[in-house]
Amino acid sequence: MVVPDGNYLAATLTIATDGQKLLGIGGRISALPATLHSDDFMLVNVEANFVEVAGLYLDNPTLQNRKEAGWPDSINTGIAIRGFQVNVHHNTVRRFRDGIRVTSSAGFFSGFEHAHNIIANNIVRELLGSGSGSDEKIGNQGESAGDGITNRGAIAIITGNIVHAREGADCRIGIHTESLGDRYDPNNPGTLYPDLGTVISNNFVLGHDLDARNGRFRRGIVSEGVENTSIVGNVIFGGGWWAIAVITGGSDPLGRGNFSILGNNISWRRPAVDLAGDEWNPARAGIAVFANTRGRLANVSIADNNVEVLGEIATGIRVDAFTLTTFRGQIQITGNSVLQQGGVFTNSLFNASEPGGQELILANNTFKGHIVGGQALVRVQNTIEHLVIDGNIVVFEGGPTGVFKCMEISGGSGVVTGNHFDGANDGVHLINMPRVVFSGNIVENCANNGVNMFGTVSAILSNNIIEAVGNQHITNYTSSPIKLDENNVKS
Repeated sequence: MVVPDGNYLAATLTIATDGQKLLGIGGRISALPATLHSDDFMLVNVEANFVEVAGLYLDNPTLQNRKEAGWPDSINTGIAIRGFQVNVHHNTVRRFRDGIRVTSSAGFFSGFEHAHNIIANNIVRELLGSGSGSDEKIGNQGESAGDGITNRGAIAIITGNIVHAREGADCRIGIHTESLGDRYDPNNPGTLYPDLGTVISNNFVLGHDLDARNGRFRRGIVSEGVENTSIVGNVIFGGGWWAIAVITGGSDPLGRGNFSILGNNISWRRPAVDLAGDEWNPARAGIAVFANTRGRLANVSIADNNVEVLGEIATGIRVDAFTLTTFRGQIQITGNSVLQQGGVFTNSLFNASEPGGQELILANNTFKGHIVGGQALVRVQNTIEHLVIDGNIVVFEGGPTGVFKCMEISGGSGVVTGNHFDGANDGVHLINMPRVVFSGNIVENCANNGVNMFGTVSAILSNNIIEAVGNQHITNYTSSPIKLDENNVKS
């Protein structure tokens, strides 16, 4: 079907096609008010494989069916496609609750060459979302719909799109890729759905006026349960839960992993009063990588991202593997800048928690800001067995009173070399570590202690410059295998 340039088609029913192309060369399709009162209305609904949808301008000018209570919720969508090898490009979708939804059909299993979808160069503007705003702490309304672009169950390339939230809107996710999990291939019962990978690159996800309270997404970009995920070169403004999140735990119980979050620019603007979806207990962060009970946090690279924080947030960059201890794989956090421009962090600028005995490299990052009492700007917890922390700049820039640390490592073994820690109450805590080398670091402007080694068993501290104006430069080093050598200490 072709909608010619300059023409305007007012739809009263869903436009469905099972052909190979739906092209709109400059034409417009608008939903009439009566159209959108039914559940799950799709203005353009395609159930076909090898389909192209291009050049359409879709609009819901009367903002029909903006919010409905309950779960599951009724949804109105601009473009909905069920199929494989889908190409959706150069469309404009305006004023819908969901913009573009692509879901793989069973034909996905016919072969690798049929598995991919491309969603490129589309504009999803003034997305309505389904939530009721920052006061919606309890309830499913805001979590039932409200996504800009979604791809489920197939290899996908999502690139060059602009996704925008309408003023005052409470939207769920800007761009979302998700596994179909345990939905089996009907042609091969018992075969898990092979979620092979996704690339999300060079997109803009924007809240209205770049203000998180004035139209925003709870999550900017999310890949959930999809192995081999790359999120590269995107710009994200606003957010309530995460700007970027990768959640492992797809259909493969062995969990191949392989996740890259590279070169993104994030401006995080969540005010403290924004409690939308709070009953879900989101571990809020600018960038978050989580492993659930099915997934494995393996081979993760978070590199060269800029995270600017202008509001209240839990963590700048967060990596959590929860209770997984059976799979080893490297986690690299390199070359990132996390800069706090206002508000209060309630946890850390960087937090790695229980990564299941894996290897962690934290190198050449800059972390600058402040936090609430008792926390650390950089925090590495529990079971990391092979740890390298090198060449980082960690600067505490004032804030509320309390016991603060530039860095805290608890448990695990490794080397901490060539870093610059500036400010805070205590400089560095090396807690309950079986073995550690702490060498060539600068620890300065500490109000209390320079380096605290409580419970650490075996250590070498050498060639460091440690300046503390409070109690002790190096404290709690009681075990005999600990060696202090050629450190320059100064009050």
